[in-house]
Amino acid sequence: MKIPQRQSLLLQVVDILRQALSEGIWQGDMPGERELSRQLHVSRPTIRSALEILGREKLIENSPGRSRRILLKRRPRPSRKTKLVTMICKNPLHEMSRNRLFLFNVLNRSLQENGIRLEVVSHEGFGSERPSHALKLIEKNRSDAYLLALTSHRVQEWFVETGRPALILGSAFPGVGIPSLECDYHALGRHAAGTLLGKGHQKIALVAPSQPLAGDAETELAFSEEIGRKNCQDRVCRTIRYALDPKDLLTQWQKLQQSENRVTAVFTLYPSAALALLSRLMVQQVAVPEEISILSRHGDPLYRWIQPQISHYSLPLTHFGAKLSTLVLDLLDAGCLPLRHMTIMPELQPGESLGHPHSPINRSTRSKARSKT
Repeated sequence: MKIPQRQSLLLQVVDILRQALSEGIWQGDMPGERELSRQLHVSRPTIRSALEILGREKLIENSPGRSRRILLKRRPRPSRKTKLVTMICKNPLHEMSRNRLFLFNVLNRSLQENGIRLEVVSHEGFGSERPSHALKLIEKNRSDAYLLALTSHRVQEWFVETGRPALILGSAFPGVGIPSLECDYHALGRHAAGTLLGKGHQKIALVAPSQPLAGDAETELAFSEEIGRKNCQDRVCRTIRYALDPKDLLTQWQKLQQSENRVTAVFTLYPSAALALLSRLMVQQVAVPEEISILSRHGDPLYRWIQPQISHYSLPLTHFGAKLSTLVLDLLDAGCLPLRHMTIMPELQPGESLGHPHSPINRSTRSKARSKT
């Protein structure tokens, strides 16, 4: 309680005690006159007079020889609702890529500055087409907005059906009516194909997971269309689909290289696949990029620590994070966003794993030289 001023002392004491009663500072009985005098720095006669006024107002009961009983029911304090944003993803934070962690930190900092809380609900089922167990985690969750990251087609459809305000951090599947913000995978796929074709590669492999996300499917489609845009019989695009396991990837790769359709360039959708293939090629003493070129859709901090450095694409993360924060805040204010799929084109980081293909004669000559040594 604040200390009363000396002007209209009695009325000020009455107002202070009345406010304290309404806020429920005391329960049951009032403190004694001596204690109130000590707390408010006023004399006991002033306290006694103030308590008599409160008694006439039926706020307390003044009974001689007994403690003064409080009659005023506590008025509940208005609860201030803190807005909540829930991010839905199939992987926990410690398994997310460096880029997504950066975006998460930018968004979290922006929301905290506006008094908004951000929580993460992760379950591998959010990336499955049978997400019933995962969806039970959020059926009773009533956030003010949802951010969908690395979610399956069925999960995106569920948010459309339930009408919950959401923004997709990634690509929306065809027909899903939820706004999204992501890398321009269509333009990236075409640019990657054009880059490899411009180097002179005609036999190219696309390495993609067996259960692709929306952005994976969009990249693959644009990449394949660009390679097949001109009716050229020499051009071949082979797709390697692998389970999320390095052994399966390397097994599929070995089958491809042992067939007649040997390739001179590889376009991987994920850094883990690029690193696995590069390590296998180094063990087999296959020169990169002299014999096989590697291009990765995403970057990874490990790329800086290996030789040759893998050529890859990178997003302007600062710009992307600012755009994401603005969209989430707009979603909270308006309750919905215009149905637009916003994209940002990444930049190609040339690296050292891109080169021109050599003739089969030169490759066989180098192979014989290696076998002799």
